[in-house]
Amino acid sequence: MSDTGIGARVKRKEDLRFLTGAGRFTDDLDRPGQGHACMLRSPHAHARIKGIDTSTAAAAPGVIAVYTGADVETDGVGGLPCGWGITSKDGGAMVEPKWPIIARDTVRFVGEVVAVAIAESESQARDAAEVIAGGSEVLPAPAPTDPPAPPDSGDGGSPPPVISSDHRDPHDR
Repeated sequence: MSDTGIGARVKRKEDLRFLTGAGRFTDDLDRPGQGHACMLRSPHAHARIKGIDTSTAAAAPGVIAVYTGADVETDGVGGLPCGWGITSKDGGAMVEPKWPIIARDTVRFVGEVVAVAIAESESQARDAAEVIAGGSEVLPAPAPTDPPAPPDSGDGGSPPPVISSDHRDPHDR
């Protein structure tokens, strides 16, 4: 292995503070007047949002605001940009698809944000997110979720995973 390039060790300055518990994260910040957000996330891999009712959450104690995909679209809030601009082979700008910050009509993965509650405290934001009501129509997931076929079924399925609290290679036991 060389001292530079792929696979080379890189001296990192930030590791010591993280390894010793002295790292600082945005969750560690506490500023006067600071709001706290709690995201309500989809439990479905693919679903059509039928409706979201935020009225109970908006009236909850300490709640500053509750947002849905419809709210941010109406307010003209753009989507999430790619982390950096990339040019194509011809030098043109990268085609960047629209990626909303909150799902509007369809959720496309488990955990996609469908609403956000912002409140004066973290617990108030969590409580507000828990009372957001909504309905969805679960759609077929784009990936199969059936368990793999047993190896002796003759259909070429993969063997079931080995689940064990013993972390050694199962072939070395």
